[in-house]
This record gives sequence, C-alpha cells and structure tokens, in this order.
Amino acid sequence: MRRFTLATCLFTLVTLTTGAVLEAQGTESAIYRVRFKADWSAQTHPNNFPSNPHFSGLIGGVHNDQVSFWEEGGIASDGMEEMAERGQQSPLDAEVQAAVDAGTARAVISAGGIAVSPGSISTTFTVTRNYPLLTLVSMVAPSPDWFVGVSGLSLVENGDWVTEKVVTLYGWDAGTDNGGSYTANDSNTSPRAPITLSNYGPMNNGTPLGTFTFTRQDDFDPMALMLRGDRFKVTASWKNFELTRGNGQPIVLSDDTGYFWFFDQANVEAVVKVLDGCGINGHFWVFAGGLTSVEVELTVEDTETGQVSIYNNNLSDPFQPIQDTLAFATCP
Repeated sequence: MRRFTLATCLFTLVTLTTGAVLEAQGTESAIYRVRFKADWSAQTHPNNFPSNPHFSGLIGGVHNDQVSFWEEGGIASDGMEEMAERGQQSPLDAEVQAAVDAGTARAVISAGGIAVSPGSISTTFTVTRNYPLLTLVSMVAPSPDWFVGVSGLSLVENGDWVTEKVVTLYGWDAGTDNGGSYTANDSNTSPRAPITLSNYGPMNNGTPLGTFTFTRQDDFDPMALMLRGDRFKVTASWKNFELTRGNGQPIVLSDDTGYFWFFDQANVEAVVKVLDGCGINGHFWVFAGGLTSVEVELTVEDTETGQVSIYNNNLSDPFQPIQDTLAFATCP
C-alpha cells in the first residue's frame, strides 16, 4: 500500500460530460471479466523455445449445452484449424455467430492477444441462465496447431454464479498439422486427427502455459468508480467543516475517466483517470483534480493484483492535482 500527501503542481482544466454507473444485472445474468495470464516462457518450457513467443487474439462465445465448438477427442472445425494453425479469429467467429442465429449461443467473444509471452490480457462478457457456458481459445504461437482454451465451461456452481474461477491452461493439439516443434514446416494432417492434449515434443513436461481467471463484475460496490475494463476500483471518502463524513458518488465518463460528487449531483468535487503508461515507464498512472477544500481520501485499487494507492487532501486545503506516473508497477 502506498500513501501520498497531494503535491502542488499545475492544475489541468477538465471538461466534464455526463455518465452513468453500471447497474447490477441480478440473478438471471452475470457480467464477468476474464484475465488471460500467460506464463509460457523459456523457463517453463526450455526445449527449443521460440524467439517470438506470443498468443493470438482470443475468440469464442457464450452458449448453451446444445452446441460445442471443440472438445477433447473431437475433430477440429475449419474455424478451429485456422485459429490453431494461423491464429485467425475467422471463420471461428462465423461458426459462433451461426450458433447465435440458431439460438444455441448468445454472443461472440473476440479480444486481442498477448504480443509477448509472458503477459496478460483481459476482456468482459455477459452470461445468462439460458446461456451459461463459455468457449474461449487462443493459438500458442508459433506452433504447428497448438492452442489453449476452455470448452463449454459453466460459470454456474451450486445453482448460482461463481464469484471467481481459475482455470489452469495446458497446450492442446488441434489434430490438423503433423509438426512436432514450434517452428516446424506446415504438414497437413489428412484426415484430421482428434483434438488431444499436446503431450509430446516441447510441450511434454506437464507444465501449464497460463491461466484464465473469471471474476464476476456486476456484484459491485455502488460507491466505487470502476475504470479500465473494471480493473481499477476508485473510491472517495470526505469530511466537511461540520466534521460530517461521507462517501463520494461515482459517475463514469469513459473507460479511463470518471468523477465524484459529494453533496449535490450537479456539483463535481473530484475528477480521476487511470492511464496505461506501461509502454512508457512500465506503470499505470493516476491523475486526479479536485474542486473542493474539504478533507478527501482517494483510494485506487488494482483489483487484479490487490495493490492499493491512497491520496489525501487535508480539511481546508485546496485540493491539489495528482499526477502520479509511478502509481502501479503492475503492468501489463
């Protein structure tokens, strides 16, 4: 935990627009964030480890038990072959969309990949009681036809949505290419072989390649401002000149910016944004500005790591701007 007294620096004028706070979805549906954390490296898999390890864009869908897009022992579809061999999201996305049109799936899930492994990426999606299952995959790249993922994963346990679920990821072989090393030449498997765990060659050491962590997002704190895909949780508490205490009411402006009001919804008290400075100095940045002289404690939490930064403004002091470019060394 890091605690700061606000330093004096130039104040930046911020133009405000209106926003809305995410509302809980109730028991019939749930919002989840999935974090794909890749651990695959020369340390975990030293046998002929490639020079450019990465994972392709995530692709899959939310569906029911009337459809399956891949399974152990099954034969890969055209979409699965393109994903596993070339990291293409299409035509697997079209196969999921066809299931949506047929009523057996709810939505396609498509997100970016991991440019360099180890690394991580997150995305959010919604499941419902009628469509509680998730299929999600990503190519191990480079490789002949190896991938990681889940198939028909249920996010309902004991009749209710899980709060958090961690899935350990091992390499799978799509059965569409005969190659036995990361950079083997294309050698088409015809006919296609069944999908199996990739338990030979450089993958044959029993070590996982990473994890999917599913965290429910709609069971949320109404006093919290959730930023950057709900990764950063921001709260503000205040004390006025009558020594009355309270909590700031959050309003979302964009994915990285929001503000708090304390006494009147039309009276903005503090504006906050969390910026991705990972490519510049390896940190997430916290910038904030205030239009108040009451006591304020601003708390910013990285919900993926649990790291917290706290910023304080003393009673009767004009709120000084925050420009903390070392706030969170928790990239990516």
